[in-house]
Amino acid sequence: MDLHNLTSVFSQKTLATYQSQYNGEVKVIEQFGQRKIYAGGLLQSGSIIKQLWQKPLSQIKNKKIKTALILGFGGGTATQLLSQIYPSSQITGIEIDPVMIEIYQEFFNPVEDNDRCPLKLINDDCFHWIKKCKHKYDLVLVDLYQGHDIPKQLYTRSFIHNLKLIMQENGILLINHLFFGSFQKRVPDLVQVLETEFKEIKLIRNLSNIFIFIKG
Repeated sequence: MDLHNLTSVFSQKTLATYQSQYNGEVKVIEQFGQRKIYAGGLLQSGSIIKQLWQKPLSQIKNKKIKTALILGFGGGTATQLLSQIYPSSQITGIEIDPVMIEIYQEFFNPVEDNDRCPLKLINDDCFHWIKKCKHKYDLVLVDLYQGHDIPKQLYTRSFIHNLKLIMQENGILLINHLFFGSFQKRVPDLVQVLETEFKEIKLIRNLSNIFIFIKG
């Protein structure tokens, strides 16, 4: 391999840049043959995000997950993992940002994911959508970020109560939260609110994030 080809392999290529009212500048990057999304300067998809989710998902002992809900669909990394672990499950993704949905459909091969398991992708504000949701899910993933921040509604009792309402009796809730700087200080407040609705709460640290694992 000559120097030019070697440089091209290791260089980072910007495939597309978008402006989002929710996430600010959103970039689709390709490096080492892998694509990833940066939204508001925060990595939102790719191999590192996959590693983040693998550890908490491995804690789920129920292998008969038939329905899964992702609040904060983002770039679809969690969906890819779920489709591999639970290939017969029906996955519903809620995403407020139409830019993220466009990027997923354009750059992340949703046809291949849908071949593994059916995906229903809805463009809506999850805090509004959950109030009108009539379904119950075996597994609920909460991955709510807007750029480099977490919506304040996540920490409210009303939202946590609504999460409980859409879970099956023995369902599982998994919340992804940043765990550094000011974000780390918010975790005890979130756990305190969760304790008003749930008894079994487990914290799982992975890299710069913490996952809150809850059994319904």
